[in-house]
Amino acid sequence: MKVFSKIKDDPAFKTNPDKVIRNFSLPHRKNTMVEMIDEHIAVRFYRSFTKKGIQTIHRHYHYCIGGKLIKSLGNADEISLSKAKETLKGLMIDDSAKLIPAKNTLASVYRQFRRHNGNVALATSKRRDMSFKALRDICDKDINKISKKDIMPILDYYYDNEKYASLEILFKLIKRLFRYARIRDISKNPLFAEEVFKDFYTIPRRSEYPYIKDDLDLTVLIKFIMNYPHQIGVKNALIFGLLTGLRSSNVRNLTHEHLKIGDDGEYYLLFPQDENKVKSNGDEHLGLPREVGQWLQTLHPHHSHCPLCFANTQGEVLSDMTLVKALKTYAPVIAKNRLVFHSFRKILETFAYEKIHENKLDPYSIERTLFHAQREIQKIYNKATNIENTRRVLTWWLGYLKGLGFKF
Repeated sequence: MKVFSKIKDDPAFKTNPDKVIRNFSLPHRKNTMVEMIDEHIAVRFYRSFTKKGIQTIHRHYHYCIGGKLIKSLGNADEISLSKAKETLKGLMIDDSAKLIPAKNTLASVYRQFRRHNGNVALATSKRRDMSFKALRDICDKDINKISKKDIMPILDYYYDNEKYASLEILFKLIKRLFRYARIRDISKNPLFAEEVFKDFYTIPRRSEYPYIKDDLDLTVLIKFIMNYPHQIGVKNALIFGLLTGLRSSNVRNLTHEHLKIGDDGEYYLLFPQDENKVKSNGDEHLGLPREVGQWLQTLHPHHSHCPLCFANTQGEVLSDMTLVKALKTYAPVIAKNRLVFHSFRKILETFAYEKIHENKLDPYSIERTLFHAQREIQKIYNKATNIENTRRVLTWWLGYLKGLGFKF
């Protein structure tokens, strides 16, 4: 059977376009695609996967002008092309190819929301923008007409793919948008007015994220990372995550500016307060073993203007999902659940505490290494002492990993 890279290349499209569109699959290694099939109608295809790896191809008709998707016209698996054309025709004015705009679209409400809530950290603003992209198929819909039926499949996709942090951020953003619209008398839509996140999904607690606690599985993990065959930026990020137990955001956004050398010639990392998840801890300092610091110094960004330590092939920040996908093929011997990047934190913590009588570490130093929230009495600490103590934890951990076969 001949495979066509474009819908309209298939001769059957002229006689039975609906069948061709519904049977069309994305080319290998392509996760999304938009193809024009009429003057102002495009079909947007994209893949999704459940946590069991089951793939679904989604197909949606869109009104399109100049290559820009303006409004969703419906699911191509549920409506015909002729129905999509009828829907579009009803949205036109005097054959001028202009769409009758909804009075208050979700996108327009979001723009107002951003304008009136602009005094937030840059990272928060970017996180909201990224989260709002998940709503692109309904962003041009009147906010008064949006129902749970429109939103729940989007939330379910994040849950099924274990994107728990992104799911929680998206839910909170949606709730804020509808609350903002009600307060501003833009909409009376009561969607998500009273519900709380925990009523919708059961999310694993941080301590429940999959991890390993056996030398055999840790040895397999070390070999897996050392032999990771794909992007070098991803491989190095995995190595650094395993060595330090840092959060994904800190690793992905790490630049050479974060790396410092003290008066004693030893290396440490400095993370300003606004880059840390626990803002109340203030600036965070993490002492590094000299070998790790020297390794970081040898890493060169992909482009001369790129300061990132672990950039992608375009010289940009790695996505959190890229690191999650990189660990999907790791197969532990004893543990059953596949790991996520956050698992590195639990792995370091587990081994450090289990070997605490051998390594002579103290709980406070282990917690400081992981940047966990500190009690008020603990927040007053000496910077130099903190660097020394966290370096002691990571030096022990590096030695433990090397004992199981780790090499740079």
